[in-house]
Amino acid sequence: MELEQRHYTNEELLKLDPFIKYWETNYSINLKNGVFSWENSKPLLFLKNIRPYQRIPVVIVAAGPSLDKNIHILKEFQGKCLIICVDIVLFKLIENGIRPDFVINIDPHPETTSGWKDLEGNLYDTSDLTLVCPTTANYEALCNWKGGIIFYNQSDDLKNHKGPFLRKLTKITSNYGSIDNSLFIGATAFQFAGVFNPSCVLLMGYDFAYSDNKAFCDGVAERKSIHHFKTENLPITKEAIETRSKALHEFFISTRDLVAKIDTVEIPTTKLYRKYLEVLGVLIKKSRMLVINCTEGGILASVPIAPLEPALKKFCINEIKKKNIFDLEFSIRQRRGKRR
Repeated sequence: MELEQRHYTNEELLKLDPFIKYWETNYSINLKNGVFSWENSKPLLFLKNIRPYQRIPVVIVAAGPSLDKNIHILKEFQGKCLIICVDIVLFKLIENGIRPDFVINIDPHPETTSGWKDLEGNLYDTSDLTLVCPTTANYEALCNWKGGIIFYNQSDDLKNHKGPFLRKLTKITSNYGSIDNSLFIGATAFQFAGVFNPSCVLLMGYDFAYSDNKAFCDGVAERKSIHHFKTENLPITKEAIETRSKALHEFFISTRDLVAKIDTVEIPTTKLYRKYLEVLGVLIKKSRMLVINCTEGGILASVPIAPLEPALKKFCINEIKKKNIFDLEFSIRQRRGKRR
């Protein structure tokens, strides 16, 4: 609250911002360990240049509470669309027999891997998946990822303290391509989708509100709890996980301070969620892409709304030949060699 009551200089904000130290430390460690030269890694600009997919439907999966209602529907359409998910719900897709094409990460903390594990703490097999993450990603998390990695530089408004800092910090990888740091991971996923110039974008789990007294879909709180117990070296039991998960939900529910109205129905939300909603609205308008809200809940009403299944049947018609983008470079080199 105090931060909102007085004006801070950019120098003071750099010291107070908790992400600055994480970004600085992670980037330094990644450079030291040669992460950006790993055989399974490529810069975002590489993906933009080879354009492996164009004018196809894209489905973006976020972690809203309504995701539990319709995640199972996506499985039979996964060969007819490009699927992008935020990393915290990777477990949800895998458990429903869905292998996403791209998994988005923005979190610089080690616990970002909580969505990559089952409830026993075992990492899922990600060898055939592609992670899209900032060059400031956590090194430990990167080591736990077994598939391909697309790196991008985070950018921000040069008028605030983060913009100049990020530009200076990531100077060595300045030619990697960037994605704006737009407050929340769902906005990053949406911006990334634009790389493919999609025919349409279908949104799942973009609630920006609470439903069934939940802040996010089932399984997220449980994984956050397990990570907490491991970090604090506490015993992990079924009862302990259930108790802490319930407490997490109750904490998030207690932060509700606004009510949104959709067709006279009152839906609880927060100032932060409304800010996220505003940010996404600006990005959608700026992109000029066809965006359909298939969340089946929440308060995103500024774009056309449709239930997920009929939307998938309408827009995801043809089979898409999925490509291993890390094999494409070899093919490009072969073609260039033949020309010579």
